[in-house]
Amino acid sequence: MSLTTRAGRQRGQAAEPGRSRRTRHAPRRSLVLKHRRPSYRASHHPAWWRRWWRRWTDLRTWRPYAALLAVVVAAGVLAGVAVYSTSWAGVKTVEVSGTHYVSAAQVRSAAAIERGRPLVRLNTGAIASRVRALGPVASVSVARHWPSTVRITVTERRPVAYAERSGKFWLLDRTAIPFHRVSPAPHGLTRIDLRTAGRSVGGSPAAVSDADRASVAVAAQLPPSITRLVAIISAPSQDAVTLHLRSGRTVIWGTPQQSAAKARVLPTLLGRPGTTFDLSGLPNVAVRSGG
Repeated sequence: MSLTTRAGRQRGQAAEPGRSRRTRHAPRRSLVLKHRRPSYRASHHPAWWRRWWRRWTDLRTWRPYAALLAVVVAAGVLAGVAVYSTSWAGVKTVEVSGTHYVSAAQVRSAAAIERGRPLVRLNTGAIASRVRALGPVASVSVARHWPSTVRITVTERRPVAYAERSGKFWLLDRTAIPFHRVSPAPHGLTRIDLRTAGRSVGGSPAAVSDADRASVAVAAQLPPSITRLVAIISAPSQDAVTLHLRSGRTVIWGTPQQSAAKARVLPTLLGRPGTTFDLSGLPNVAVRSGG
């Protein structure tokens, strides 16, 4: 009995004479290697890498995330339709602040905001332009406040003087523009003899003369102690601003430059006799009597 037959019997197999051990098992080994699936056991990757790779390549892992993504996209589409095309996020309230010379109703009327219009479709620049057309309004800001409020904040012109036009009194800002009609004449402001019409509420813009701007600039810099003494300010030209006092005296102010220094000198000069005080050449001053 050969060694091959003895080995076959030990494994419980019948030995075939004339066939070696290597010849019998060689086809099986090649067949197994041919059909065996690649395994990570044969690789050098650690166990945690193999687990992660199997989970990553398994489509079942991504099903919850795909469902969640679909829900998010659908919700975004519905929210966009609700915000852009429906009155759910439309205008329900228009808040107005900062008004004094104009009323909140006038601002809302000028803004012309359609009730129920979606907030995202509002043209805030156009709204601000319409409100700014109101005479007393110097600047305006328009802001959306979700889900249904528009807030309009108005900054009005600050009066520094007033003028009389056609028997009516108008407040003037620093640009010499008449922006608001008042009655009676305002207390604590200086009256200006305007040479140009300027612009009134609802009127069209017009050129303001340099002389009028100079008069208003001087009025804006006068301290209250001198403002009480002035009846009216006139200016034949921008460098010949003249203060006509209530006492009948005249002060030739000149240009608006050095107004603070001129205001400090004037009370001392008024203590002297004279009817005309020329401060246009400060530090040189002149006092004249008579016409």
